[in-house]
Amino acid sequence: MSEIRKPAVAGMFYPGNPEKLQEQISALFRKVGAPDGKGIGDAPGGAGDMQRSAGAPFQGGAATPAQGNAGVVQENVGDMQRSADAPFQRNVAEPAQDSGNTLQGIIAPHAGYMYSGLTASYAYKPLAEKKFTKVIILSPSHREYFGGISIYDGDAWETPLGKVNLAKAVADKMIKGGAPALMKSKAGHRDEHGVEVHLPFLQHIYGNDFEFVPVVMGDQTVINAEALTRALLEVMDDDTLVVASSDLSHFYTKDAANELDSVFARRVVQYDAEGLQNDLAVGKTEACGAGLVIAMMKAMKRAGVRNSKLLHRSDSGDVSGDYSSVVGYLSASFYN
Repeated sequence: MSEIRKPAVAGMFYPGNPEKLQEQISALFRKVGAPDGKGIGDAPGGAGDMQRSAGAPFQGGAATPAQGNAGVVQENVGDMQRSADAPFQRNVAEPAQDSGNTLQGIIAPHAGYMYSGLTASYAYKPLAEKKFTKVIILSPSHREYFGGISIYDGDAWETPLGKVNLAKAVADKMIKGGAPALMKSKAGHRDEHGVEVHLPFLQHIYGNDFEFVPVVMGDQTVINAEALTRALLEVMDDDTLVVASSDLSHFYTKDAANELDSVFARRVVQYDAEGLQNDLAVGKTEACGAGLVIAMMKAMKRAGVRNSKLLHRSDSGDVSGDYSSVVGYLSASFYN
């Protein structure tokens, strides 16, 4: 009997009705590159998520509870070490055109579609130009803490758009390459939105004609990130897309968030995983999925992927109008 992971956040982070879900993604894709592009949608999903810092030197912020709306929690950033550089360009209002047949990986946010869906769409819309048969989605664990890195132990995941089968052979190779940190487990997957919210974008483009590997990183240590890099190198090829799922800073004022998130964006553009790791360690920037982003960037570079590009940046205040407490979002691509 097949073991299928049912949707946990349909109707919250994105519409639970399949027709409305397809309509919302189509509308988001139409806004890619538009000068007035703002987050849109009717799903009431959260602007951000919980930042987990236990055992995770990549993260600069303290753990905060999951919030359904922006503007609920504020943190004092007065003592945080800041970058001396000027803020990096915040909005990149142009569609990605560098992907073609050379795209290998993307960074995309995982908040509710009404908040981060537009930024995610800048990463996903270009996938129509290239058919990937396998997708690896990397997510932090927001709902439960566990040591190591968990690959879902089951047969398929389901969303309102149907079922997507797991790429079990790919998962087995990853576990072999990343042992002992990587394991097959349900840990981190039961209610995790950081993987789930990406599937409808992929299904909108490819239908259910692809396989995927859901990976949740529990303890974002340097050692585990290196294990994840090794695991990715075992399976990366032209038919496989790697998705790093991460939001940026959480619950700062818009100006403070822009300063923190600009550091992250600059390191992505510079393709500098080591520099990003150092900035995170001293609190110059933050991201809930920092460890897995670093792991992917290192794997891309070691595999010979030559280029990175910032596609779009935004924050929850662009939609809510509340600039006192925002969550930052970024999308980027890695390609030859």
